[in-house]
Amino acid sequence: MGEAYGRIKIRGENEFRFFRQTYDNPYINKNDGRMVPNTFEGYTFRGMVGDEKSTGSLIYVAGYVSKIKERNQDRFVWMSEDAGADVKRGTIMGGALYTRGP
Repeated sequence: MGEAYGRIKIRGENEFRFFRQTYDNPYINKNDGRMVPNTFEGYTFRGMVGDEKSTGSLIYVAGYVSKIKERNQDRFVWMSEDAGADVKRGTIMGGALYTRGP
């Protein structure tokens, strides 16, 4: 199964997502040039603080991505194996985007 994840809304735009999902970040992303995107197993906390129309906002994401199923593969493998390492580990990722108000 490509995607099967749970999502827990914390408050407002803040949520915790877990299990098999897609990511659309600069380094960990779907790479969906074809019909089937890359899919990942991971645990993510993301959300937004502030108000982008008045005071400015901070959009953030942080998490642990354990496995990947590339678009031309049938099974999930550890992120470290996909990168060519001989260990079975995932990767920690994070990012933020700050937008100033008017």
